Amino acid sequence: MSKLIRVSHGFSPNAYASISEAISVSKSICASRKMKCESINGHIVNSYQFNGVFLALSFDNGKYLIVFPGKKQIEWDIVVDKPEMTGQINSCDSDTIFELPNGNQIVWNWKETLDTFVGRQVAISPSDQFLFIFYREGPEYIFTSLVDKKDTNRQYLLLSEA
Repeated sequence: MSKLIRVSHGFSPNAYASISEAISVSKSICASRKMKCESINGHIVNSYQFNGVFLALSFDNGKYLIVFPGKKQIEWDIVVDKPEMTGQINSCDSDTIFELPNGNQIVWNWKETLDTFVGRQVAISPSDQFLFIFYREGPEYIFTSLVDKKDTNRQYLLLSEA
């Protein structure tokens, strides 16, 4: 049985006055963030943990990528200690479908998508608000946030093709 959740986007993408302004912002990713990306880029994903909001990818070099929705952007970090997972996805035994304000529906097939990363070398690329992830000869994915319209304190982490 499917569960329909009416959602809105968690935050609006930043608007820029020009292409050069957008490029300037993307180039301003600080050196420490670039070093963090380099510490896992090209490494193999061993496993993942996901509770609907918080994702942790485990890598073959002992590091973990953690990803979760913030108030104005997708938050992420690279850590060496295994993250503690709390909470559960409420609809593990049913298909969850998100309905956007325009009526479009998105099937939340997080397990199928995350399973494709296990055993592959991946790379991440942050923007000012989003995080992109991809593997060789595969699609590029983007992490975004959805907010439940009935409970605006409830967010979902969505990974979809960019």
